[in-house]
Amino acid sequence: MIFATPAFAQGLGRGHGHRGQRGGGGGLGPRVMQALDLDETQRQQINELRSEMQSELRSTRQQMQGLRSQMRSLWESESPDRAAILSLGEQIGSLQDMMRDRRTAFRLSSLALLTPEQQAELTELIEARRERQQEGRGRHMRRGRGQGAGPGMAAGTGRGQGAGPGMAAAGRGRGQRLAQALDLTEEQQAQLRSLRQERRQNLAPIKQQMQQARQALRAQWSSGQPDAQAIEALQGQLSSLRNTTREETVDFRLQMLQLLTPEQRARFAELPRGRRR
Repeated sequence: MIFATPAFAQGLGRGHGHRGQRGGGGGLGPRVMQALDLDETQRQQINELRSEMQSELRSTRQQMQGLRSQMRSLWESESPDRAAILSLGEQIGSLQDMMRDRRTAFRLSSLALLTPEQQAELTELIEARRERQQEGRGRHMRRGRGQGAGPGMAAGTGRGQGAGPGMAAAGRGRGQRLAQALDLTEEQQAQLRSLRQERRQNLAPIKQQMQQARQALRAQWSSGQPDAQAIEALQGQLSSLRNTTREETVDFRLQMLQLLTPEQRARFAELPRGRRR
């Protein structure tokens, strides 16, 4: 059986996927422990669990840094090797999955050290934080800023945040900035718009499947007795879908690079990652 309350499993960390999985992990930091009025024994046990986790994750992060350095070299080469990029991306994804699983184990182990009253209080804290986050997202969308992920050029894959009303305009703005930065011709801009549209169409059903899997995962955590095997299967499904998304992203970027002149490609490589869209 998994020792978890719904809010702890969903909200104690910073997300189910790869993003928001950095830092100490687990969310039971000094302020939360103080709010829950943990005794010294509980604090010490949780800190020991966190120390063990961080020690293990430190090595994994070092491996990821090395792989990402290799990835940058692959993309900066004159003729990026698609197979090598995808293989490296899968290795990075596997390490990210390992880190996610380790943080999940830490959270569950930490929860087991709390009293029922502390678990209930933690649930209230997390629900309050979730409400504040939702209010913040609502304000952003009302301002037309949108919360969706753009087409992106990174070799890896991230989770979208949903589409706000300003998403389309934001996407056009990014495209215009990229066109200006690279001095794209009208023909190049038209070809790039076509590639983006094709990618959006290809990813639409995949994103829908990911959304359904996440909903099922949330339902598992929200049930009275989460099924560990079902959770593992859903996480595996999400990892597989992310691999498919990664492949689409890599193909999009390779096709985009083919549209550029050598000078434009060199300029593109010098752009900050956030502007490569």
